[in-house]
Amino acid sequence: MARRRKSDRGGGRRRKGFDIDSYADKLYEEIAPYLSLDLLGVDEKLGRLIVREVFHILITSTSYKPSPETLVKRIQRRRRLVNKVVARLLLENIEKPSVEQLEFIIYNGEELIVDQVDRLYKMALEAGREDLVSYLRYVWEKYGRPTPVRCPRCGFSAVMPDYSCMVCGHVVGEDYVRRELGFEEKFRLYVRNASVAELRDVMSIGFVLASDVDVVSPRVRVVDRGRVYYPIYLRGKELSLIVEEINSRPIQV
Repeated sequence: MARRRKSDRGGGRRRKGFDIDSYADKLYEEIAPYLSLDLLGVDEKLGRLIVREVFHILITSTSYKPSPETLVKRIQRRRRLVNKVVARLLLENIEKPSVEQLEFIIYNGEELIVDQVDRLYKMALEAGREDLVSYLRYVWEKYGRPTPVRCPRCGFSAVMPDYSCMVCGHVVGEDYVRRELGFEEKFRLYVRNASVAELRDVMSIGFVLASDVDVVSPRVRVVDRGRVYYPIYLRGKELSLIVEEINSRPIQV
């Protein structure tokens, strides 16, 4: 008698998978309250999209269909991730969120909302919610791309090398950037350590690059790509400092 193959056990039947989206639609009314969709004023079309997305997170295999009770437990156990996804979908699909929706997005979105921090900042300002602006700054510092220069208008560390703030668009002056970076002290240290050839080259170029850590020549290849450098144009006192340093060197190399 031939040995039955392992794949034929159980009468040769294989459990078929199920459609997660269809299952989400079937359980929409039952699950939606656990996602606070009613409290957030989410319409049914977006609500169904959110429930489907959450189900795809909670259900890891289509060979096993979890009960509604199991899904509710998973929502509660993974509340932080679920809320984060809900926040992202609200932001992506609602042009003008209500104050309640905006609050939920900012307090729960974490890294998923940093790409729209400028939009969220404007909405929080319009809502008169300084508490949301303050928390959004925290989100930016933790998950965003903070720069060494804080914007004096919005308070975000978001001033870019072109001196404009990527959050509110305000443009700062070079004097402000110099003060924020502590440029004078860093420049003196740079002049003391640079070679004469490099100092002469910098004088010819007319500017240096400054970060919150150091000052370098524009011709230097920056190793730390995460560090932000700002162009600082040399003034008379800095050019004089370079000349003094060059003349003080016993061997000008």
